[in-house]
Amino acid sequence: AFLNGKLDLLQAEAVADLIDSLSTQAARGAIRSLQGGFSGQIRAVYDSVTDICIQVECALDFPDEEIDLLAISVIRSLLQSCIDAVNSMLLKSAQGLRLREGAYLVIAGKPNVGKSSLLNQLTNRESAIVSETSGTTRDVITEYILIKGVPVILADTAGLRETGGFLEQEGVRRARAEIAKADIVLLVAEAVDSIEEAEQEIKSQLAAGTTLIIIRNKIDLVGIQPHVRTGSMNCTEIFLSAKTGAGLENLLQIMSDQLLGNGTAEDIILARDRHIDALYRARTCLENGLKHLMDKGNTEVLAEEVRRAQKTLAEITGATTTEELLGEIFSRFCIGK
Repeated sequence: AFLNGKLDLLQAEAVADLIDSLSTQAARGAIRSLQGGFSGQIRAVYDSVTDICIQVECALDFPDEEIDLLAISVIRSLLQSCIDAVNSMLLKSAQGLRLREGAYLVIAGKPNVGKSSLLNQLTNRESAIVSETSGTTRDVITEYILIKGVPVILADTAGLRETGGFLEQEGVRRARAEIAKADIVLLVAEAVDSIEEAEQEIKSQLAAGTTLIIIRNKIDLVGIQPHVRTGSMNCTEIFLSAKTGAGLENLLQIMSDQLLGNGTAEDIILARDRHIDALYRARTCLENGLKHLMDKGNTEVLAEEVRRAQKTLAEITGATTTEELLGEIFSRFCIGK
């Protein structure tokens, strides 16, 4: 269909994404791309970049004309609009990667604060052994769940504490390794515990962009109602009971908001790594062009940067591409034999 011009490359890739979808929301995102939603956004920016190319090339071909021919203010506005559109697609694409591949969520905290009980509530089954004995969980336990339609890999980890036992030491080491690669970390503590030290320690281990949410557990033991507040270190704190499930809906909503950003699953672009890489490269070209236009009025450099942006955007839809890239993309299609 792609080679016959029935689909562009984005739409062809959406067929594979639809087959590989991990959730209903991911499948809907793939269908939107198959119907041309993502392609339309790329083409809109491409057309604006083409308009810029025409105006700049005209100025280069007729250098003796008045400077108004270049219409610097119009070019600047068009460039900024293109940059803003690319930034919007990058944000939606980053969220789309989570929708397509799944987010990684780690439950951490001291021993016996209810981490395994929280895992069991979120999975709606006894995924982990719950015991009053500290240190019951010594290895990482992972489960796959959907949170408001977003696929999530959920990991329960060993309690974080200094211990002399080899097995617990290894469990703590593995817990810290999981924290370092998480998209979201749920730091579990009892409702009335002081957690500033633990919170600071966890924050020092987080990768850039990782969200930390504080879970104030066991409210059923101290007579506190479920609620949400902002803690002393600007982290969201959710008061709930992992035993009874009270306040769990607050947690699910906040995690959904973190995973989807300010939009909904319908706003998200189901992009691949190559799309995101191309969008970053196109944005760099546009930003460089804008800088040369404003700082030096260098229209020759501006023209070159805009042409590069145009070519990079065309790579995404397959308007210009190489046989090697096509071979790599279509080699990943495996639809029966």
